[in-house]
Amino acid sequence: MSKSLGNVIDPMDVINGAELSRLQDALRRGYLSDKELKRGTKELANMYPNGFQQFGADALRFALLLYTQQTQQINMSLEGVRASYHFCNKLWNTFRFIHMHAAKLEVDTDHVDQDGNKQWFADIDDRELTVFDRALLSRLYGMLQAYHDAMSAYRLAAAAEAVREFVQRDLCDRYIEICKLSLFGNPNATSQVPKVAVKVLLGSLDIVLRALHPFMPFLSEELWQRHTRSRADSDMSVMEAKWAAPSEVLRPNCSAEAENNFVLDIVSSIR
Repeated sequence: MSKSLGNVIDPMDVINGAELSRLQDALRRGYLSDKELKRGTKELANMYPNGFQQFGADALRFALLLYTQQTQQINMSLEGVRASYHFCNKLWNTFRFIHMHAAKLEVDTDHVDQDGNKQWFADIDDRELTVFDRALLSRLYGMLQAYHDAMSAYRLAAAAEAVREFVQRDLCDRYIEICKLSLFGNPNATSQVPKVAVKVLLGSLDIVLRALHPFMPFLSEELWQRHTRSRADSDMSVMEAKWAAPSEVLRPNCSAEAENNFVLDIVSSIR
């Protein structure tokens, strides 16, 4: 693609979606030769017969951000935007799952500090935490450390990747799947206390939304407003919230992580 030839992708077409005819018309308005135009319109029809789907601004923003760790020559691909779009969907589904169980168990979410920031981990009894809870909190602590180190060095792609990896692997693929045993009526399977597990989930989601806000401002703000809406007097924006810091989490726990990984390796081997 070349700006001088006019055959570049309009970001608004990625954000709002575009039909194939619109994409082909954009090529015709450029400065391609008849031969190049014929080849370009044919390639568009083969690659995107239905045009571009609507990905949204945050998905495009997050995908471009992850490209910054490459060289100055960026090979833009819609597959990267699609992966970020699926990540946005995962955040939505995670939010719905957590708050569905918080409402079902009537979990108290009104603990706030003097600045109005919610204190999700404030009333968790350390003795009620299982090895799975401790392992997730340890991974959350590690994510925040990596996030702060990367942001301090202006390595935005590394910071964004640290949050994404935590959400996809540690929170969703591992911890939530383990929590389902206790949340859906079999607490003896993991010895988890359902309300404690939900509080851990609420606190983790809160930190994730604050950490993601510089990268996904629209989605994180929307979820944040819903996340904190249990207090009628709460109208704080996520932009005003306290910067997510490792000190909010209990502490790293390498032994819990090792034991958790051991259990997961057994499950993977059985499968």
